[in-house]
Amino acid sequence: MNTYKRLTPCIFIQDGKAVKWFNNSEIISDDVVELARQYCESDAKELVVFDLSETDEQHDIAIDLIKINREIHIPMLAGGNVKRLEDAKKILYAGAKYVIINPLKDNFSDMINDVSMRFGKDKIAISVDKMDPSVVEKY
Repeated sequence: MNTYKRLTPCIFIQDGKAVKWFNNSEIISDDVVELARQYCESDAKELVVFDLSETDEQHDIAIDLIKINREIHIPMLAGGNVKRLEDAKKILYAGAKYVIINPLKDNFSDMINDVSMRFGKDKIAISVDKMDPSVVEKY
């Protein structure tokens, strides 16, 4: 019997390396691109990438790593540290199919409007820890 599976791995980038989770900076790979290739070769259908950087310099390094889609050829969603339209633009221009925006950010409504006006609503994904229907219903 065939079963349907859809593998969507997530890479968390901190200081140019892949780490375990948002609040767990244990390094799982020094080579983000190679890790993405491994996921792709394991039949991943898409890849989620989160930038966990704290400074603009670290953010620029993460944006360069988000260009991994040129190596893996599967759809990629990317987010993290998206504070302004310019951040969303960098992520989309780096090759992400969608930019992930966090609804807990202070300027969430403005970001949604700015990104959708510039790139279209179809380029936005929303990151939620707990499903809050009121956030989704507004957009």
